[in-house]
Order: sequence, then C-alpha cells, then structure tokens
Amino acid sequence: MIEKKRIRSLNYFSVVNEGEDIYLGVQITEGQYENAWKCGFTKDLNIGESILPACIGAVTRRNANGDTILLRDLPMEEYGYTIEWTRKQWIGGGETEEVTGYVDITRKRYQREQTVPYNKYLTIVESDGIKFLVSDKITYNESNSDEIIHTTNLILEHFKECGIYNSKLKQFIKPEVKRLDWTILPEGEEIWTKAHEYVDLVVRPAKNRKSITHERINILKKLSLKLIAIGNAGFNGYMVFRHDGTNLFFMENPRINNATYVFNANWEKLSMLTKGEIISNKYFYDRIIHSLKWEENVISLLSGK
Repeated sequence: MIEKKRIRSLNYFSVVNEGEDIYLGVQITEGQYENAWKCGFTKDLNIGESILPACIGAVTRRNANGDTILLRDLPMEEYGYTIEWTRKQWIGGGETEEVTGYVDITRKRYQREQTVPYNKYLTIVESDGIKFLVSDKITYNESNSDEIIHTTNLILEHFKECGIYNSKLKQFIKPEVKRLDWTILPEGEEIWTKAHEYVDLVVRPAKNRKSITHERINILKKLSLKLIAIGNAGFNGYMVFRHDGTNLFFMENPRINNATYVFNANWEKLSMLTKGEIISNKYFYDRIIHSLKWEENVISLLSGK
C-alpha cells in the first residue's frame, strides 16, 4: 500500500513483474466513504459506478482538464471575456445615473497550448463481498510509466493511499459499468431554476461574472432549448441543452474563458465522450466563443445562416 501525497517514480512497484497487468485503487472502508463521495460516487457506492474523479487538486485537474503550456517564445495574444459593468452616466443638469450593461474585456497573455487530459476513470468493483475503487487495467512496463505514476497520484490525491492489485483482481466480479458523468434531468419549468442554482455553485463569487452566465441561460430558454443534463465530478460545471428543431446539443460551461460547444450527435453518443474528446476538434460541430456576439452567433447557428 502506497501512503504518500505523491510519487515521482516507479520505485514502489518493485514487486511487479515487467509486462504484468495491474490495477490501482483502494478498498472502500468506512474511513474512505466520505472521500469516495467527494470523488463523485453516489452515497450508495453501487457496484459498477464509474466516474471521472472530481477536481480537488493539481493531479485531478490535469486528469480532467489537461495542462496549459505557456508558449513564452511566441508573440503574446489577445483574449477576452464578458462581464457585467456598472458605471455612472451623465444625464444633464449636473446629474448622473447608474447604468449597468455587459462589456467585453480584452487582455494580453502568452499564447498557450492545451494538452489532452489523461481521462482516467475509477470504478467500483467487488471481490469476496468487499468493495474496491480501481483504475482500468494497466500493463506494467517502462512505456506506461507516466500513466502509472499519474493514476497512482490521482488516487492518492483523493484517498491518501493507493494499492497495487495484480492477478488477485481476477477474483473481482466484473460489473456492468454505469458512468456517472451526467445527471439526466426531467422536463419542467423548475429545471431552469436548477440551472441558475447550479451556476451559483460552480462559478466564482464575482457578481459581474455570474450575471452574464445567468443571462446566457435565459437566452437559451428563450430560444426554446431544453436543459437535459448537468455534469458531475470531473464534468462539474457543464450543462447540456437540446434544441429539438435542429437536434443540436449545446454544451455550456459557465466558468470564465470557456466557450459553448455544439454537437449534432445524439445524446447517447455525446454522453459517452470523454472530456478530452469534447474539447478536441474531432467531435464538436461548432464552438461559440463567450463574447458580446454570443447570442447573435447562437441565433445564426439555429437559423442555419
């Protein structure tokens, strides 16, 4: 059992033979219940539940979102985001009034490259009546060292310990995997209230950044889109809206510097994409940048212009 904050080498794997298949994980003891729930599993900890672990530190963020590499040798680029802005406006006679609206903020920054996330899932399995959280199977060899170290550190970040399982894993009952990336929502007016509550939970407290997100949700509602799912654990912050007229799916992330991803796949296919696949250029139909032209671009897409 590895009990450290993080490992940097394969020194802890000296008991494993080259080419042997291993699984990394922890036994779900009473002391690990809360960690498992924070990781994204349900309170019931059902056999077969499988999740992209929630982001709580550097390793889990890298697992779900990838790394951002600053390209300091290239010219700086402009980037922007939209916020609510309140200012004083002259109305004559020496008087002013307070006016609130939305503005695009532009800044300079180093160009950056986004690496593909590791997208390592953990799954609940059972052996002899004992539940375990384990990774997918990994073949132990030097070429997989980065994957092994990352997966170990991923588990350590959530559970403070990590076990190495080999042939004994054959005793585990292989369940039907139930991915928990999304919570599917019923239709109804109250769902829009849930959407606004979700934004308040996942967006940083700054009022001027929350309000524009609430406004985008109201626009999607006005345009007859339906909120069908919200993200869990490593997908926390994502909302999926469906437009029945075009059968397009809009995946919205209210966190700043994100964009709206549009897919023309069916929901069953979309829900099985990993986070890395979602943000790659291979799968989405369109990408609408968060800016003052966002509503105009959404309407244009829906109208087929």
